[in-house]
This record gives sequence, structure tokens and C-alpha cells, in this order.
Amino acid sequence: MREEGSTPEARQSKLLIGPWSHGGVTNPIGEMNFGFGASAAFINLQMDFGSLQLRWFDHWLKGIDTGMLNEAPIKLFVMGANVWRDEHEWPLARAVETRYYLHSGGDANSLHAMVH
Repeated sequence: MREEGSTPEARQSKLLIGPWSHGGVTNPIGEMNFGFGASAAFINLQMDFGSLQLRWFDHWLKGIDTGMLNEAPIKLFVMGANVWRDEHEWPLARAVETRYYLHSGGDANSLHAMVH
């Protein structure tokens, strides 16, 4: 979108990837708890999702310079390390494609053996 957008505004898109389920932005997700900073209520212990949205709308609808265009276009949560990271490209150039071959009747142990 940032390269192919039809207008300058469309090319200023942002991407937020959090450890949340569809429609749910709380923590824990299922059996996983990624820590307090993973919740949308307090992203990276710095801002909440509502404030992030307000800055977006203030910029595009009210013309207020909220400084958001000077920030990285991508903010993502790294599960396992449980940290937020700012990125400038998607997909990440350093990403490594990994194929997983799942089969019926498998369990965590057989999946682990296939992955390693």
C-alpha cells in the first residue's frame, strides 16, 4: 500500500500487529500470556490503542500534526521475546520462509519433532 497507493494519503498507511485474537485485544489469549505490555490497553507500556486511533483521526480528519508520520510505519509484537518492535517494511526482508507439514492425529510432540 505504501508503494502502490493511488494518493499520497494512501501511501502513508500504518500497520499494527499485536498478539490478539480477532475481536479481542486483551491478554492472555487462550492459554498464552504475553505480559501486560502486550495488551491493546497499554501497547509497549507507552500508549493505548484508543490513543493511537485518536492520533490517526486527528491527523487525517482534523489536520492536526500528531507526529505519527515521523514514526515507523509498522509496529509489531514479537511473541516469545514479548516486546514491541518498530519496522519499516512488510514483509520483513530478513524473514525466512518455513514450511510446516502437519498431519491428522498429530500432537505437540510430533509437531515439535517435525519442526526441529
